Amino acid sequence: MERLRWHVIPQKGSAYIAVNIPDFTLNTFVDDTLAFHTRVCCGRTADPSKASWRKKPNGLILAAKSETPLLYSKINYIVLNPEWNIPYDIIKNEYYQKLCKSNTAVVNREHLYIKDSRTGAYVKPETIDWTQVSRQNIPYRLYQTSGRYNALGQVKFSFPNPESVYLHDTNNKGAFKRSVRALSHGCVRVENPFELAEVLYDYNSFDTIRKEQISIIMGNEPTTKKGEKYLEKLQEQDSIRYEKLSEYDKQFYRKLMPTSIHLKKQMPLYIEYFTCFVDDRDRMQYRNDIYYKDDNILLFTGIVQ
Repeated sequence: MERLRWHVIPQKGSAYIAVNIPDFTLNTFVDDTLAFHTRVCCGRTADPSKASWRKKPNGLILAAKSETPLLYSKINYIVLNPEWNIPYDIIKNEYYQKLCKSNTAVVNREHLYIKDSRTGAYVKPETIDWTQVSRQNIPYRLYQTSGRYNALGQVKFSFPNPESVYLHDTNNKGAFKRSVRALSHGCVRVENPFELAEVLYDYNSFDTIRKEQISIIMGNEPTTKKGEKYLEKLQEQDSIRYEKLSEYDKQFYRKLMPTSIHLKKQMPLYIEYFTCFVDDRDRMQYRNDIYYKDDNILLFTGIVQ
């Protein structure tokens, strides 16, 4: 009830997306009607009993860095064929040891490329001796190229926010079979992202021609004459882009590249936290307090000391 007291109720007849973290679900409403429902994975947390540093002297439990933040924003564009700009903390804590043991094998297996963080120039992986690189001052950045194997999958939904999180597809579809799906670095993974994208395309009145163009950008074959002409145009642009590269940079050429689809009608997004709610059949539902926020509310309201 305390959370509902602060809950922002969308205007009647509006369209919006609502993610409920404890329920691990995403609902999309258009004209007050549920247009799309799917499961999601959210950011992982830590057990406060095993992480005393998260507890302040006044008893409040701090959020773990990897928890999905609660926020309101608007989805303003979709990225097709996203590349993953691997965050520095993940390079340091997850990739560094693997690269020290098997540099080029990791790069090839995970479809990575490397850039010098100071100059932005491509770096051949075989020229780096990671055992001589300080883990506390890594002068390189890692990127995962576009494709089905990418950690972000084939589509990403972007919206302005100070936490640098987003909704996205994933290459780990098996995670959606779990009952507790708090396992990401903070972003929200969507089980059926193409259906969500379709809702946004329809919300923005994309016609069949525009939708086929999007399909072609993602590497699918055209199905109409107009689609064939569009593919020819893309191939011509791709050829020009390749020829402009230096001989060195051509070694790192990637045919499948990220493409942003901007949305004139931005879709409101609410990432919320409700451990107790009424479902669409008017039944009370209860979920585990995975981020340990209930204790904070009880402490804040004076119910517990």
